[in-house]
Amino acid sequence: MNGSILIYDKMDENDNGEILNIFTSVDSNFLFSSDLFVLEENDLKKILSKELVESSLIRFKKEESFLTNLIGVKKASKLKKNIFDSLMKSKDNYLSNITRVIFSMHPSKIKKILDSNKELLNKEIVIKEYFELNEYDKIKLFMNELKDYSGNIKILMQGNDEYFTLKDCYDIFQEIIKTGEEIKKINLSPMETIMYTYDMVRNKVYKYEDEDEPSYVSRSINEILHNDKIVCLGFSNLFNSILTYLGIDNDVTTLHAKEKNKSGHARNRIYIKDDKYGIDGIYYFDATFDCKKDENDKSYLNSYRYFARIKNDFINIDQKYQIVENYMEEYSLDIYERIEKSIEKRSFKPNLISTISKMFRICHKEFKIENIVFGIQDDDFLVEIKDVCDKFKKPIPTNVLLRLINNVRIIENEQNPDYYPYSYDVLFNIFRKTFNLEEERKVVRLLNCIFGDSNHENIDEDIFKRKLYESGITKKNIDKKQKVMKLKKVL
Repeated sequence: MNGSILIYDKMDENDNGEILNIFTSVDSNFLFSSDLFVLEENDLKKILSKELVESSLIRFKKEESFLTNLIGVKKASKLKKNIFDSLMKSKDNYLSNITRVIFSMHPSKIKKILDSNKELLNKEIVIKEYFELNEYDKIKLFMNELKDYSGNIKILMQGNDEYFTLKDCYDIFQEIIKTGEEIKKINLSPMETIMYTYDMVRNKVYKYEDEDEPSYVSRSINEILHNDKIVCLGFSNLFNSILTYLGIDNDVTTLHAKEKNKSGHARNRIYIKDDKYGIDGIYYFDATFDCKKDENDKSYLNSYRYFARIKNDFINIDQKYQIVENYMEEYSLDIYERIEKSIEKRSFKPNLISTISKMFRICHKEFKIENIVFGIQDDDFLVEIKDVCDKFKKPIPTNVLLRLINNVRIIENEQNPDYYPYSYDVLFNIFRKTFNLEEERKVVRLLNCIFGDSNHENIDEDIFKRKLYESGITKKNIDKKQKVMKLKKVL
């Protein structure tokens, strides 16, 4: 028979001291599931032969409706009883009916059980833990205790939708930590860290997995670090993984296609507060749209068109691609006015309350839902709602983003001058490909006509020079910095 067993040594409690249900549900891949409470004894056969509790600890595959429709209620009940009776008769050999073993206990205890029950190594072994990317100490503890079994044990780690071995996940942590520590040494501001990481992540070519390969090959952290397959969710997961280790909280936000049988999309959302650049808002990042187009492509480094855009910018972009974000379904630029009106009328759409609640969470703020539901008049709360809503619609000024690009490119050029060129012309090229200059061009053309310079052809460069000036950067500064870098390269 095909069953799973959860082996645990304590009941989990919530903050109120209430017992949480840790018992396994019956996976559709298994005929039955059971639970075994273990204290001092490590030999599972001894425990099972004496203490296998009756039907309360064994749950069968939930196919009531299927079985009933197929063979009728009485026959379905009889079939389950026959399976249960068969299990009870073979208590001494119960483990032979188990194909998956799930552990929920300290790794040192797991090791003792595995040491005493080598036959478990022929089964699928899973840890009932979810490993966050900033929980290095936890995975290190599991690896130290279970090193001898790290190739047998599977865990679920942030950025992976599939189970991978403890060893593989530990190796992933090591790679992310190595990358993260190298970035930390540079001592960047939050926004600089994000741009520097963004450039690392988008240095890959968008490529689907092969037809005979599973979809996670191009999406999970474990796979995309070791092969050349990566799609939008892969870019987002990789970006998320490195930033999470660096202490920058961010979300992978998914979008679905409006048309059936069409692919969705994924990108990252980050709440950024960076005093160096005067930034305090919610921004979206799409490394997929900004990635390299082929292995020889370097032109992607000349554009940050999808870097740090406000939500409304992407709403307009997503309309073109017929995709819709699965989160904050009631969001709009006038959401504060709609909430204010709802409070005034005491009439609320559940989805609107859900959306503003999510917006508060993204801004790391507590949402006082009782103020809305019970109509509590709280001017401070209204001010807080407006502050949160405003954080979603604060475009980063062109001169600020230009200063950021300049500062990060200087660092990248110092580390790898051949791959990351730095000069006045390079920055000008980035400027033209990153920013929408149409409105600025209209203003400059109008001024040129007024002052009799209608034949002036260098409009984009005029705008660029002005933005450089506003950024506190001059062509002279750039040329001087470039000469110093060339000298360093020679030396």
